[in-house]
Amino acid sequence: MSGQIMKVYFKLHKGKPNKLGRVPIMAQWKIGGVLKSLSTKLNVLPERWTFERTLGLTKDDKMINAELDRIRMAIMDKFHEMLQCGEIVTAEKLKCAVSGNGYSDHPRSFVEVFDLWLEERGGGIVGEKSSGKVRRFSFWAIQVRRLAFGRLRSVRR
Repeated sequence: MSGQIMKVYFKLHKGKPNKLGRVPIMAQWKIGGVLKSLSTKLNVLPERWTFERTLGLTKDDKMINAELDRIRMAIMDKFHEMLQCGEIVTAEKLKCAVSGNGYSDHPRSFVEVFDLWLEERGGGIVGEKSSGKVRRFSFWAIQVRRLAFGRLRSVRR
């Protein structure tokens, strides 16, 4: 979908000032009418902020502006990369891709994620009652697989 348009904005989150009176800067974008925000992890005094930038008079302001430019380019690059792959880019997909939380070219099913979790946790369960815990987790893993593939019968406990 090459006709998608997206622009990155930076806004202040004035409701959350820190002890020094500095407020967080949020990156925002809109795709298909859906607005998403992401923290830039940068803070600025509200009086030093103009439209989408700091005043740029101090060394700190210049550093913040350079970081905002870098963030804007990273978001735009990820957006264009997703378009080049032929994906339908949504605001949520882009947020996950930029933040690195949960986006994958090959999304996993719940069963795959549960199996990975069981694999990680199964080895970490130790102690007197560990074999019972592992059996219970394994039982529920089987039930989740059956549910996912439509073969679940009534579960008796």
